[in-house]
Amino acid sequence: MNFLIPFLGALLGSGAIIVDKILLGGKGITYKNYSIISFLAALFVAGIAFIFVGKPIVCELFYGYAGFLLIFTTIAILTSNLLYFHALKHDLLTEMETVGLLSYIPVIATSYIFYTDERSLPVLISAIIASLAVIWSHWKKGHPFVRKRTYPYLLWLLIIAPIEAIAFKEIFLMWDPISLQFVREIIIVPILGYMYADTLRRVPVRSFFAIFFTGAVLTLSSILFFVSYSKLGIIRTTLIFNLQPLLAYIGALLFLKEKFNRKKFIAFLIVLISIVVAQNYEQIELFIKQSLQ
Repeated sequence: MNFLIPFLGALLGSGAIIVDKILLGGKGITYKNYSIISFLAALFVAGIAFIFVGKPIVCELFYGYAGFLLIFTTIAILTSNLLYFHALKHDLLTEMETVGLLSYIPVIATSYIFYTDERSLPVLISAIIASLAVIWSHWKKGHPFVRKRTYPYLLWLLIIAPIEAIAFKEIFLMWDPISLQFVREIIIVPILGYMYADTLRRVPVRSFFAIFFTGAVLTLSSILFFVSYSKLGIIRTTLIFNLQPLLAYIGALLFLKEKFNRKKFIAFLIVLISIVVAQNYEQIELFIKQSLQ
């Protein structure tokens, strides 16, 4: 039943990013004030989660290797979010999801190479097939369609995503995912406040609360993602999170009036099959052996 954790995370994340795209087109909304409000919501949600289910934070977690990983992952997430919101304001939602997917293959390959507990060949093959299917579904004229403003985000992800995956794998051996999320938001919010606090004056009150709510939902998705990392591993989590862009695509069809795409529908089915195979490959293998006897 652990697969429900990343599935719910993907579902919440897909809904949040659809609303992100809508809200970023609003009057007075920039990636700067959007980022501040989103991380304020993240701090609020992570704080509540920490109070009720988080594990105690001890001083040793801020020193040495654990402290280094905390700083690195915090910088990586802050930079990724700023580049993402900046690019999303100018690009199509479905194409932004493509950019994120391009980092999945190096993440999967790196995890398989470096960690023995990630070395399940059926799961690896299922994850690669699912990722390639989703990337293929966004491919246009021999290459993924990406606007110039999105190139910094794409380049950053391709470089940092495999390193970040290893860092999270390591840090969760020491940190509880929920406690880590809470501490990370405590660090990020003052930084963003110092950088962009003056931009909040342009945000209408209704937009502020809408962004705050969306940020809260996205934070829940993020928490589930990291909990899944610690419980299921990187490759299985990545496999199931392949559903997020496809769920976002369905939402874009319904709410953003984007056109139906047969390739994306086929990719959705491939991902579903890949998840079923990865979750049940032992039973499938046993069934095939019994059938051949």
